[in-house]
Amino acid sequence: MLPPDFLVTGSATSTDPAENDALLQQVLDYQTVQLESGEFCRKIDFAATNLFVCYNELVGARLHNVGTLRGDLLGMVLPDFSHSSWWGRQLEAHQMPLVPAGRLLEITEDAGLSQTVLLWSRSGFEDLIQTRDLDNRSCDLISSFWDVTRYSNVITTQSRNTIQEWFLFYKSQVDAMASGELNLSSDRFDALGLGTLLSVAEEASLGPLCGKLERSRALDLVVRAVEIDSSMLYSPCIIPVICGQLECSRRTLELAFREIVNLSPLKYLTRKRLNRLYQDLRKTHPAMGSVTELAAKHGFSELGRLSGNYKKIFGETPGTTLRSFKSNSGQVLPHFFPSEPTHWFSI
Repeated sequence: MLPPDFLVTGSATSTDPAENDALLQQVLDYQTVQLESGEFCRKIDFAATNLFVCYNELVGARLHNVGTLRGDLLGMVLPDFSHSSWWGRQLEAHQMPLVPAGRLLEITEDAGLSQTVLLWSRSGFEDLIQTRDLDNRSCDLISSFWDVTRYSNVITTQSRNTIQEWFLFYKSQVDAMASGELNLSSDRFDALGLGTLLSVAEEASLGPLCGKLERSRALDLVVRAVEIDSSMLYSPCIIPVICGQLECSRRTLELAFREIVNLSPLKYLTRKRLNRLYQDLRKTHPAMGSVTELAAKHGFSELGRLSGNYKKIFGETPGTTLRSFKSNSGQVLPHFFPSEPTHWFSI
């Protein structure tokens, strides 16, 4: 068990089956059997608190595993369908495997398999949900999701692209945390777990998804999302973290932003960050700061991509803006948010 409010990240590699079983013994009670001769290897990058665990797994040999999840964990597997099969068979591209604790886990994994595993502590999140006093709709979503996991070991998502998009997203987040490129607090990592849980629960919902929000509710979510994202200095825009702090699913947040600004949350919040970066560059003397330093402050680490997006909006590169230093400049290019309601929101 980890201490409360403690986040641990890192990487580990096992080179024989017994070592592999010892590596995963905190979450799994199973035995690994190598099915074909050759060098055994399983590499894991991970981030974990007591509530939520997320790890990337790469298998270098054909294996068979038999066992169960420990405790009251619920696992969800995001396979990389483009490079691997999973459990000895190819799942449909819109199917997402679930692994409830106590259910027999018998898996054949092919060499080269790549997947991301999400693990929630059911009791931990139930306590968190009660503490945070989630609204009725969010509570109903999670309650119905717990029920789904009793009878099914697969979620059928509503979009064939959902699983691959989620795999790429969570893989990149864990890779960045394991390497030290991304530093999240334990609270924000747990918010990532809650936001993901709500989003997965909505995917698993048997009823129709909500197609529209009341405008007052949508406006409240957008304003609070902007406030949360503005406070996340030196971190990228992570929509599931914002969802967890807002206690809503990703789809609900999407509906809110479409209602108010007619843009997706990621696109809108990224543009807000670019606008803040522009203002900082305009106010910073080139001798007192660099594009790299100021971009990192606003959560931008890929300077090539940043430069292209920045130039599309401002008509110049970040370096050009920095070199055009003017003290106390508050200039903002017009038409930056053409659909933004100016009476309630200012840049």
